[in-house]
Amino acid sequence: CDIVIWAPKRESVSEISKASEAFFLRSERQNLFLALATLPVKFFEGSLKGIEIDRNTLTCLRSCLMKPEHLAWVDRIYGMIDQVADKV
Repeated sequence: CDIVIWAPKRESVSEISKASEAFFLRSERQNLFLALATLPVKFFEGSLKGIEIDRNTLTCLRSCLMKPEHLAWVDRIYGMIDQVADKV
């Protein structure tokens, strides 16, 4: 099982969290079902350089590839994520 956690680029933790939530809602409309994860900002230590830390938690997106068969879907999933990203 591979778990991927990621978030849109924004200037502050609160903006990242808001964009992650918008991405989550829009992705469902594309039949791409992700999950949200709210984690302590310190979990991302070293990855938030230049980002304003204006809250203690960051909401990000999470997806899991749980079966070997999912590997065949990676390119399609990435394409769907790319389409949603253009709209958020």
